[in-house]
This record gives sequence, C-alpha cells and structure tokens, in this order.
Amino acid sequence: MRIYRIAQDTEDKSSDQFDWHDKYEIFDFVMRRFDVNMARKIIRDSTPRPIGNMQLSGLVNLVKRPTTNEDGSMTMTMGMGIDWARIDSLEPNFDLSFPVIVADIKGQILPIDGWHRIAKAVDSGITVLPAVLLTKEETQKVMM
Repeated sequence: MRIYRIAQDTEDKSSDQFDWHDKYEIFDFVMRRFDVNMARKIIRDSTPRPIGNMQLSGLVNLVKRPTTNEDGSMTMTMGMGIDWARIDSLEPNFDLSFPVIVADIKGQILPIDGWHRIAKAVDSGITVLPAVLLTKEETQKVMM
C-alpha cells in the first residue's frame, strides 16, 4: 500500500512555495542514513514539483506520545525519538502546512524529514499531511 498520492486539493501547491532552508540535518533509520540537507537542496534546485498528500495511518504507532502511569512513571513506546516538549513549546505556531520529505526505497515510502510534524498531526487527530516525494534516483543521492 502506498501512503502517498497527489491529491486534488493540493494540485495548486508546489515545492517552490516553501523555504527549504540549509540547516544541516541527518536522519537515521534502522541501518540507513539520509542527508536531509541534500534532499532539501534537490527539492529547492529542481523544477517545482507538486505537493502531495501523505496518509499517516501507517505511521501512528511510530509517533505515540508517552503516557504517564498512576505512579508517575512514563510508559515509552518503540518508534521515532520525538521531542514532545519541543512540540508542546511551539504551540500554537506549529506549522503543519510545510511538506514532509519522503523517500522512495524500493517502492516503499519513508519520511526522512518531518517526523515532529507527523507526531503533532497524529496527536491532534490529523490523518493527512502535505509531502514532497523524492524519486528513486534522488533517494539514492541522499542515502549516505
């Protein structure tokens, strides 16, 4: 199942409408490492591409907020290392309109930038976020 598609409500938005900053960032996932800054550069320097919608249903279990038990201890879940204090401190200015960057790895889609936005969206009950999809070739370029 692919979780990414170009949707009718995003057809008028393209990657050139966003500021793809140069902040150096690396994303590690299992045994793979991605140069997120290179991905932003590819998006910034390429022909504007359409913004699609990414379904979040397959990512919910990776971004659950820790729960506090009756004894005050925290129950942590396996998944992404989300800084919930950062998310909470940015309220209400957390920008969920900025696209997530997703890589195409052998036909599977993996977000490589935007996990805090994904976590905030899931925590808020939002099921879809805007996303920019890297091609297979671009994904190979950003893999380290």
